[in-house]
Amino acid sequence: MDSTIKIYKWWWAWNYDQIENWLEQMALQGYVLMDVKGIGTHFYFEKTKPLKCRFCIDFQPRINKDYLQIIIDDGWEIYPMGFGWYVWSKVYEDQRPHLYSDYDSIIRRNNKLLILILLCCVPLVLGTINILSNFSKVTESLTTSLTIGFVYAAIWIFEIFIISALLYSNKMIKKKKEFRH
Repeated sequence: MDSTIKIYKWWWAWNYDQIENWLEQMALQGYVLMDVKGIGTHFYFEKTKPLKCRFCIDFQPRINKDYLQIIIDDGWEIYPMGFGWYVWSKVYEDQRPHLYSDYDSIIRRNNKLLILILLCCVPLVLGTINILSNFSKVTESLTTSLTIGFVYAAIWIFEIFIISALLYSNKMIKKKKEFRH
């Protein structure tokens, strides 16, 4: 009998701490992470004894070999998710370890993600300009016009939501940093 289970779990980049906490709870229940697929939405676990295991979500568009080696040498295990996303895990007994030792590292990671999101906006901007400049040619009917307008508006709202969430996350991290000092 196969003891591997697959769980689909959706999460947003700015709520990485929720997925980290969920993975830690799974380990405490005896479900040890074995693999991550589906761009970080399909998690594969194996039922074992409960473990105290710290999980950290990391975004690195280009992973540096020195960075990778330092973290592995510190006892962390890596699970690539795709498109620059990684899950790091480390079993511990006493003090809960941290992958990032300072708030500035988290802000830098969020800024890398923000740059990626902003780069994804470029085709959206170009597409919107193209649609607007050729609106009379593209729209053959009112239904088509409304559909195109709705799709582009939804994408714009989603992009603005993601950017706002990342900026808000950085703002909260900066407040935590100021509070600690």
